[in-house]
Amino acid sequence: MSAAFHMTVTKNRDLRAATRQLGRIATRRSHLHRYRIPNARRICDFDVHAVEVVEGVTVRPVSRERATMIIIGIILGFVGLGFLCWLLFALAVHALPTFVGLSAGFAAYSSGSGEIGAVLVGVIAASATFVAAHIAVAAFRSPLVRTAIVMLFAVPAAVAGYHAVLGLARFAVPAELWQQTFALIGALVVGGTAWMHLALSIRRGSGPPDGAG
Repeated sequence: MSAAFHMTVTKNRDLRAATRQLGRIATRRSHLHRYRIPNARRICDFDVHAVEVVEGVTVRPVSRERATMIIIGIILGFVGLGFLCWLLFALAVHALPTFVGLSAGFAAYSSGSGEIGAVLVGVIAASATFVAAHIAVAAFRSPLVRTAIVMLFAVPAAVAGYHAVLGLARFAVPAELWQQTFALIGALVVGGTAWMHLALSIRRGSGPPDGAG
């Protein structure tokens, strides 16, 4: 009696294990059909774990539209970075007119002119400073006066170029010596560019020598 009872319990246990195994297989097959895995026909079950052999799976390439958008984004990023570098260089070269324009704009805004009025006042002040410097360089014949006016523009430009390049170099160059080296090179380039701008005004404004018939 006990042997028959033991065999019945064993059969019931094996039946329950087989039922659970079939349930796991059915669940895996439903997952395969759900995610549409091609040619997933061979399923090898080993006790608890299951090994699923999938054949003919193809890797989908990135869509052409997405690749195009990525390339365009990279190109626009480089264009924007180049524009920002050019704008920083231009502001550094015209450091004195920029400083005068910003000072006039902030003063106008503090007096109640509003945002638009402050921008207009700043632009007018910077433009007036730039034009007045070129007129003064072209009008005065004394080399000492011309040199003083050119230095008045070149020195602030060199200082602005030094600090601008130093700020950028701290993000890309780890060594302090090379940071200072690049900053000095930037100061020379920006200051020299400001000097050359006014030197061209001197050449254009210089008339014929006195007494020329």
